[in-house]
Amino acid sequence: SKAAITVRVGTQTRIGHLRYFEGKPEFEKIFDYVIRRDLGLPLDKPVTPDLVEAYMQKLAENLANQAASYTDLNFLHGSLTAGNQTTKGIPIDFGTFSVFDALHGNHNYLYEQLYLGNQAKNISDYLIKVLRYLKKSNYPADISEQETTKKFNAIYRKKLNSLRLNRLGLSEEEIKKLPQELKQAFFSSTQ
Repeated sequence: SKAAITVRVGTQTRIGHLRYFEGKPEFEKIFDYVIRRDLGLPLDKPVTPDLVEAYMQKLAENLANQAASYTDLNFLHGSLTAGNQTTKGIPIDFGTFSVFDALHGNHNYLYEQLYLGNQAKNISDYLIKVLRYLKKSNYPADISEQETTKKFNAIYRKKLNSLRLNRLGLSEEEIKKLPQELKQAFFSSTQ
């Protein structure tokens, strides 16, 4: 008889790896490694609460920027699973990507479980998953889900607004000079 094995090789860790090890004794050691590696720190550096916070901030930034880019360009990652997102907040497995001519918020995907109009929220849910894995594993971190979501949303809105204003011809420097009220009004008008 014949058999085959498919092996994915790479240097990334996926949020799915954290899910697999949540609640297990190895979790803390693995998460400490993820923090050190993803922040570019020496692998023997002790992980402190400040580093955990810095890691979660960087993850929120990367995910929010990703979500803003998807929204701006009408991209759809058709398989938003913990196995298709690295612990750096970088998507992988692009075979399920689609590009639309416009926003089709009611378009459902992933076996009709998710909607394109909620993709940014679905991406932000990776942050909540990581925080819940930490909690279930009794990892020594005290990071608020609500505050983390607020940070994600603020970064997402700012990045999406910047991408759209840039497409209209404004430079980053010009965008920075715009009054905040005007940027807010523009964002609201494009939703």
